Amino acid sequence: LITPCNIADVPLPSDSVDVAIFCLALMGTDFIKFIREANRILRVGGELKIAEVVSRVSDVDAFVLALEGQGFKLTRTNAKNKMFIMLDFTKVKRSPAKLSDKPNLLKPCIYKRR
Repeated sequence: LITPCNIADVPLPSDSVDVAIFCLALMGTDFIKFIREANRILRVGGELKIAEVVSRVSDVDAFVLALEGQGFKLTRTNAKNKMFIMLDFTKVKRSPAKLSDKPNLLKPCIYKRR
């Protein structure tokens, strides 16, 4: 099922999804809200898959730590591609009630004229 929507407010019930994928989708400055929404709709044990441009993730460890603070556990990292990093997480618990703001974990995407 593909549901086009605002990814900070997905029209699906809580704990109803097995896999959520963010492929170049964390462009908002409030991307932690997107992560929290993924946590809301994913079942415990559900998978969160993220593919992001390498140049946007300035500190992979800090990015992973922020997601772990939102109820996810890192299960796999693939940084073999020079352009993209792929991160796989499993939901281990619900996000905490308090929103932790991490605005500087992803840099703006810079497009180069070719």
